[in-house]
Amino acid sequence: MEDCVFCGIVKENIPRHEIWYEDENHIAFLDIYPCQKGHTLVIPKKHTDNIIDLSEDEYTDLFKAVHRVSERLKSSFNSTKVSIVVDGYSINHVHVHLIPTNKEGDLGDFPRYTLADGELAKTGQELNDFKEV
Repeated sequence: MEDCVFCGIVKENIPRHEIWYEDENHIAFLDIYPCQKGHTLVIPKKHTDNIIDLSEDEYTDLFKAVHRVSERLKSSFNSTKVSIVVDGYSINHVHVHLIPTNKEGDLGDFPRYTLADGELAKTGQELNDFKEV
């Protein structure tokens, strides 16, 4: 996609944002607005807007790259965990955030949704009853 910032990084048309991992189908680079030191994005080189639009093989391949990058992040920063967030709203190109973390709260607070009485069971039933078209 011509106006996609991540496609520009892949094609080297814009600054490479400290790419530090690359394989045939993916790159990993430092986030320019990090939550923590080492916050990295892993993206497929092929433009895809939504992670669920990836084929099963592409999805598996992406998470193999995520695993390799996560191992290096954990070791490099001696972090307790590497948190994974898949977002995709800020830039319409599949991207996985990998954030070295050491304690709860390192990612900030996630908003909580308050469930009404019976809502959990109703939602579960809706998911169980869903029929693919």
